Amino acid sequence: MSLDLATEAFDLGPSPEELAVAADHQGRVLALVSQLSVDQQRALELRLAGLTDTEIGAIVGRTPGAVRAVQARAVARLRGLLGVRGEAEASDA
Repeated sequence: MSLDLATEAFDLGPSPEELAVAADHQGRVLALVSQLSVDQQRALELRLAGLTDTEIGAIVGRTPGAVRAVQARAVARLRGLLGVRGEAEASDA
């Protein structure tokens, strides 16, 4: 191996700027999640942990359908807070 090649180290990870932007976005989303109801926050937290509607329902004492409804309201609320239009709204425009 040539020493010339050894000086060309490649860092395939995110740049410091990309890390800063990601941290800013994460902070913004976390701040918005804090504006959701406690039920919505818990449902999203458990969903992001990989649990199914049935598993979440067993934990929070709701049916899987009720869990899906809470999650849908949480996502709709976050979209509104972020200023993101849903698919149905975008197709109406």
